[in-house]
Amino acid sequence: MKKIWLVTKETFIRQTKGITFILSVLAPVIFMGIIFAVIFATQKLSGSDNKIDNAIVISKNYAPAVKDLSNFEVKSESAAKKALADEDIKGYVKVNVSSSGQITASWLGKEAMDSNDKSSLMESLQKLQQNLNVQAAGLTTKQLKTLSQSVKISEKISGHNGSEKKATRADLTAKSAKSIAANVFIWITYFILLTYISTMAQEIATEKGSKIMEIIFSSMRGGDYFVGKVLGVLGVFLVHVLAYVALLGLAIIVGPKIEMFAGFFKSNHELISQVVSNLISWNLVLLLLSVILSIVLAAFCGALANRVEDLQKILAPIIYIVIIALIAAPSLSKGDSIFAQVVSCLPLLSGFILPGRVAERVAGTPELVIATIVSILTLALAIYFVRKAYPKLILQTDDGNILKKIKRLKG
Repeated sequence: MKKIWLVTKETFIRQTKGITFILSVLAPVIFMGIIFAVIFATQKLSGSDNKIDNAIVISKNYAPAVKDLSNFEVKSESAAKKALADEDIKGYVKVNVSSSGQITASWLGKEAMDSNDKSSLMESLQKLQQNLNVQAAGLTTKQLKTLSQSVKISEKISGHNGSEKKATRADLTAKSAKSIAANVFIWITYFILLTYISTMAQEIATEKGSKIMEIIFSSMRGGDYFVGKVLGVLGVFLVHVLAYVALLGLAIIVGPKIEMFAGFFKSNHELISQVVSNLISWNLVLLLLSVILSIVLAAFCGALANRVEDLQKILAPIIYIVIIALIAAPSLSKGDSIFAQVVSCLPLLSGFILPGRVAERVAGTPELVIATIVSILTLALAIYFVRKAYPKLILQTDDGNILKKIKRLKG
C-alpha cells in the first residue's frame, strides 16, 4: 500500500507543479473575465450604462403616463431640440392629444428609433389612449369593470410521480435554477473529461516500453502501479474541482461588492442561491464516476499506444462518445421515451443527460440511483480488467496493431 501512495504522490506532484495545471484552472476564469471586461468597456465607451438616449415632449397633464419609461426623459420641445443639436440624445418624440382624445406621436432623430424603445413607448401610449377612450365614452363603473376584465391563466406543475401542484413564482425560479445548473454540469463534464482523458493517456504513453518500467515492476506489482497512477490523476481532478469551488465562493462573496455586478447579484439573489445548491447535488457523484471511468479507459488506451503520436487515434472512440453525448444531451434531456431513459443511465453518458432530465422533471431519484449503480459496476469491471492488462501492455515494445495486442492479453 505504501508503494501505491508513493506512485500517487509522485504522479500528483508532477501533474500539478507546472504552469500548465495553473493555466488549466485559470483559463476559463480568465476567458470569462475578458468577456465581462469587454462588455463593461463597451458600455463605458458608449455611455449606455447611465445615459438616456431619447426625450419625449408631452403635455404636463399626460406626463405621468410616461414618467416611468426607461431610456426616455420628459423635456420641453426647445430643450429636446437643443439636446438633439448637441448630440446629447438620439432623438425625441413629440406627443399630441387632440380635442377628441386622439393621441399622435412623431419622432425626430438622426437615426431610426430603437425597436425596444419604440415598443415600450407604444405600450405606454396605448394605455393612455385606452384611458382617454374610456373617459370619452362616459362609461359607468360597472361597464368599466366589465371592459377591464382580463384573461386568467392558472398553471400547475406535474411531478415525476404524477402529482400536481399550482405553479408559483418560486417554482419558476427553481426550474430556471435547475436548468442553469444542468447546463453548467454538461459543459463542466465535457471539458473535464476531455482534459483528464488526455492527461491520463499521456501520462501512461510516455512511460510505454521504457527500461525504468522494468525496474519499477521488479519492486512492485504492475497492477498496483496502475492504481497509484489513477489515484494521482484523480487527486489532480479533485484539486481542480476544489479550485473552481473556491473561485465560485469568492465570486459570490466579492461579486455583490463590485459596483459593476452589484445590481445583477441583488436582483438575482434567489436564483443564484438555488443554482449553487443545485450544483452541489447528486450530479457530482455522476461526474466523479464518469471522470474515474474515463481515466481508467484512457490509461488502457495509453498502454495500447505504440508511440505518443498514436494517442489521438486510439483515444478517438472515447472522445467521440463524449462529443456525441454533449450534442445529444439537449434533445435527450426532454421527453420520456424508452431510448432516452436507457441512454441516460449508461456510464459516461449519464453525467451529460441526467442533470437535464432531472431539471425537466422527466427523471428523478430512481434514475439517479440506477445510473449510479450501473456506473459503479462498470467502473469496477473496467478497473479489474485494466489492472490485469496494464503490466502486460506497458512492457510491449513491438509495433503490432491494437487487436493483436488485445488478443495477447488472453494468453
